[in-house]
Amino acid sequence: IFECSWRPDGVVDGDVVVGAFLGDQELVVVAGDGAVLIALPLDPRRDWFRPAPSLVEFLAAYHDANGAKLWE
Repeated sequence: IFECSWRPDGVVDGDVVVGAFLGDQELVVVAGDGAVLIALPLDPRRDWFRPAPSLVEFLAAYHDANGAKLWE
């Protein structure tokens, strides 16, 4: 959470940061409802990408995309 504390409308109670991308400041966050969010460095939470409804689905899609940022 310390990594998101400076972000506008950052992580909230119940969120878990599960990953970070090398070379940029995007973080993979599992929200309290289980959905995956991509925390953007300058955008408020409402504008964060929501690429999958669960971590399992996100990891499968990310794998299928060969590690490409499928949410862009």
